[in-house]
Amino acid sequence: SAPIQLAVHPTQLSVVAIGTHTGLFLSTDSGATFTRLGPAVPVTAVTWSPADGHLLFGSTTLTRYAMDQGQPTPVSMPTTDLLVALAVNPTAAHDLAVATHERDVYRSEDGGQTWTQLADTGRVVNRTE
Repeated sequence: SAPIQLAVHPTQLSVVAIGTHTGLFLSTDSGATFTRLGPAVPVTAVTWSPADGHLLFGSTTLTRYAMDQGQPTPVSMPTTDLLVALAVNPTAAHDLAVATHERDVYRSEDGGQTWTQLADTGRVVNRTE
């Protein structure tokens, strides 16, 4: 299946993750071989957390994968819309942002337990703080 997104581990450059229409594939040998990680479901967004080296990926759900533990863990999502981008604060692994196909943007400062909407269909959400 053709790659949708590609992410290289921030400190282990031989570790590569690729999101495809048929799942997430992980390589630990610079892309010479790949192994599917999880079910054969589309993965439209992939990123590594520079702060802790965990992999975040998803499409309509979000999952965190710690390579040292070998277990994927679901992360709560503020929407069921298709993910198109993920970002993690490079110094704080619990600070996440997601963007969706419908141009909504959300941020979580607690690892996905709660989310704040920053954009709604591409328009900034007015917030008072």
